Amino acid sequence: MVMALVLTAALPLHASEDPGEPWDEIPILTLREAVEQGLVQAEGHGTNTYRKVRLRVQSLVDRRVVVDTAGGSLRPKPGTPRCQRLALGPPVEPESRPPPRRPGEVIVQLEPGGVDELLLGSCCLDASLPIPGRQRFVVEVEALPAVRERVMRWWVSNPETAQSAVNSAIWQSRGHVLTSAPSGKPSYPRPERGAEAWGETVYRLDAGELTALDSDGIVRILGTRMYDVLPTEQVVYATTFGDGGRFELWRLAMTGKDPWGRVGQLELTERVFDVRPAGGGNLLMVTDNGIALWQREGSKLTTLVQEKNADRASFRIGEKGRATAVTLWDHENRFAVRVSKIDTVKGVVTDTEDHWQLVDAAAGPAGVFARSHNGRLQKLLGRGFRALGPKISHKRLIAVGREVVWTVDDQNRVVVLDAGSGRVRHVTKASREQRLRLDGATDDLVWGDKDGWWVVRASDGEVVQRKPAEVPSEE
Repeated sequence: MVMALVLTAALPLHASEDPGEPWDEIPILTLREAVEQGLVQAEGHGTNTYRKVRLRVQSLVDRRVVVDTAGGSLRPKPGTPRCQRLALGPPVEPESRPPPRRPGEVIVQLEPGGVDELLLGSCCLDASLPIPGRQRFVVEVEALPAVRERVMRWWVSNPETAQSAVNSAIWQSRGHVLTSAPSGKPSYPRPERGAEAWGETVYRLDAGELTALDSDGIVRILGTRMYDVLPTEQVVYATTFGDGGRFELWRLAMTGKDPWGRVGQLELTERVFDVRPAGGGNLLMVTDNGIALWQREGSKLTTLVQEKNADRASFRIGEKGRATAVTLWDHENRFAVRVSKIDTVKGVVTDTEDHWQLVDAAAGPAGVFARSHNGRLQKLLGRGFRALGPKISHKRLIAVGREVVWTVDDQNRVVVLDAGSGRVRHVTKASREQRLRLDGATDDLVWGDKDGWWVVRASDGEVVQRKPAEVPSEE
């Protein structure tokens, strides 16, 4: 009891000695400092989004306290569902707040025992954790890194800036905010790119916001201001624009806590449709210019096989730095499939061969496949294509997986073929009109639309909808 009296009698540092002391003469504390010194109690309340959070601050002392919430951060209260931490930005109703003494402040003035509640704009700090629901939050004990605090205070002084632009800077650890797309660059969204998938996790872009839906129905926000998303086994790649208005490739390791990391600038390229590790830190890509190689040494992107139509370009990664790329081209209405052998270590094309009377082609883990002028499925064996499977007419090749080939048959049905024999495994109810993309881990197809995420399973041909799980509630 004596110790408690002693602790109570010891006035916290910076607290006002006189409850009537003028507000502008009371030193300002950060939210973290005020909580650490026992001056206030603060709790956040989730709003089913990472863009806003409700903050309640209560004085615990018998004197006036002034707190600055800008640049502070919240973490989920112990015992509540796991979710992203939130950085605190501008008030949603700034006219109701006391005036700041310096730019970038959000002032809370508390009378003895007083309470203040405010709705704040916020940014997600953890790209790979679930989006907040109605969780309760407590003040984070560690201060934000200086670069992130600077961005959040800049947002407080520039509250008209879109939250997506600010959060993009947070995720990419930029010290400044890129407020708009460069002149002449395509805007969001990209409606033709509905969804991508890897290992039963579906990735969707909506107006530049990248979300992931895992097999448990948990939705995670991964980034904003993204143009293309390209998942691989352990890393998600995405394109965005950077300083100087040039497109850049970024990566997010899904197995760690590191934020987005910049791979490099994409010279003369504005779209990336596929990317795979190609050994030695290099990346093989399908871009809007064709088949290209990103070489870690020198940080440069080189187009090895020209092809402006990305639907006509694909590749498969082999062993020991070898890859095979296929493109489709026509010469005076005579179609040919061009097969290019690539050394991904040296960054050169080692061999090229044209195969005439083939009108479509696709490459993937199971091999290189093509479609003849009469629709028959062909497979590259050695240096030539050979007919594979029954005499079925196919209108288009969609994708080549590990064990299957996806096609559209002459009745406009999406069909699953066995990659080894060419026989039909399943006829599905999916439509060729949808933007179907391959899950490189499961061989399933996915697409996204206004109603959500959809999967066409390779195992049985069934079309199933993937739905988010119920958002946990604390209320």
